[in-house]
Amino acid sequence: MTQSPAYWLAQWKESHHLTEWLSQNSKQPLVYNAIIVVTDGQALWHINGHKQRIGAGSLLAVEKNSAIRIENQGTLDFAGCLIYFDTYDTNDHSPFDWQAKNPKGYQTLQVADAAMAALRLSLHESVKQLSQSEIIRQQAIVYDLLRLFYQTDDTASLLPAQRLQKSVLFIQEHYNENITREQLAAIAGISKWHYSRKFTELYGKSPSDFLTDYRIFRAQEALLTTSALSQDISRQVGFEDAHYFSRRFKAVVGVSPKHYAATLHRRNLCFTSASHAEIAIALGIRPDSVVVASSIMPAYQHELFKSEQIALLAMPQYVLNVEDIRRRSPHLIIGENLSEPSKQGLRAIAPVLTGLPHDLYALIRYLGKLLQRGSEAAHLIHTLQNKTEHVKNHIHPRLPEHATALYLRVESFGYRYLGELSSSVSKLLYQELGFAMPPQLQGDKRGFHSCTLDQLLAVNPAFLFVEQRTMEYFSSDDSMKKLKDSTQWHALDAVKNQRVCYVDTGLWINNCSAFGKPIILDKIEQFIASTQQAAQ
Repeated sequence: MTQSPAYWLAQWKESHHLTEWLSQNSKQPLVYNAIIVVTDGQALWHINGHKQRIGAGSLLAVEKNSAIRIENQGTLDFAGCLIYFDTYDTNDHSPFDWQAKNPKGYQTLQVADAAMAALRLSLHESVKQLSQSEIIRQQAIVYDLLRLFYQTDDTASLLPAQRLQKSVLFIQEHYNENITREQLAAIAGISKWHYSRKFTELYGKSPSDFLTDYRIFRAQEALLTTSALSQDISRQVGFEDAHYFSRRFKAVVGVSPKHYAATLHRRNLCFTSASHAEIAIALGIRPDSVVVASSIMPAYQHELFKSEQIALLAMPQYVLNVEDIRRRSPHLIIGENLSEPSKQGLRAIAPVLTGLPHDLYALIRYLGKLLQRGSEAAHLIHTLQNKTEHVKNHIHPRLPEHATALYLRVESFGYRYLGELSSSVSKLLYQELGFAMPPQLQGDKRGFHSCTLDQLLAVNPAFLFVEQRTMEYFSSDDSMKKLKDSTQWHALDAVKNQRVCYVDTGLWINNCSAFGKPIILDKIEQFIASTQQAAQ
């Protein structure tokens, strides 16, 4: 490996929306060094042959000529920015090949949610058309991001709380091993007596109790997600004696490991997804609390949670305030698309379940089984299916033969369309109600895909569902105005025949769930009826 010069400069080259770049270049090596910022969603990549799971808040610095292969397209809203940069030796101003700090050819780190919120806004602006001031600003962004990879990790320079946090991270990574107070104090860089006192002051429990609780939380997760025996789980989480594990489990949880799963419906549940909380309510379970983004929360949902007397933990989009959740003292946290820092924080509070099914009916069955509400889950699915079939039978005689439809999202940076199998609402349109995706787009089944105005006119759908995306950090008003002022828009059959349905982000994309789906179905039924009246 060639040694990098002691002093060097980085020069910004160009920026790309990550989804657009991947669709065009995913099989090609990087032509420059790159910084990749993931602002939305999750995905699984292979970078230079190494498997790398990335998600919202992930930051990667990748060497030139690196190969990126996508193993999993990821979640619906996977998005971000790719920034190319060159490097130069300050001594003779000659270019040189920047190298990562490890032989993998790339480095990763995780940006905290609050910092990512500000970064998301900055990156959104950075891909606009360039003036001299914009170029300077993008150059500053490159340095700000690179600086994060070169920050020193000197324990002596850390604040006391940061030192203790280092020891907590060690516990979380090695909880199933034998851990001593001396080890933890050494990691924090303070004496073991001072360490115990400061730890208890900050976390409200001693280091040994924190470790025991953390192990019990992981055991609870295993009991809910695997078929492993209690004695095997006890060893997996760091208890050498299965009988001692059972006693400590009962002391912390209130019941034995054997009876734990059957008590979930009586416990304080916190949902980080409002659509998941909807399902719990429909199954007869009242969550204690639910995380909501007030700016995109549908009115029906607010009234639903209010009537059920559920604590609403209002947070900005893409920001999860762990302390707000901690104050509710949840017994179980059911989460969705959590960043690694958020997941680490939550796992110190309670057991955390993630990775739930994305398909609505599979999710209902999963939660029904988890919460001992199997028959209620079957009834809910039957009710939703009957409602869907009713609407399908009502609208089909009113549709043109082989009617095509497109779900178009208007973003601050342009336009994207929804793949056929991307979400509950896309499956509703294309599978359950029988709309057809325009033939030119039928291969793109998952996620949102970039769409120019010329491409929109070329596919020319008979029906158009238009979502002007709601975001707290930037506006899509300019893109919507550009769309409606364009010649392509006015040439669309859907526009000329008054077959455009305007939908909102909070309901259609985020909450096609137990209570939201029937509302969407009613909207579609009313929309199709109105198009028939307009044609008469």
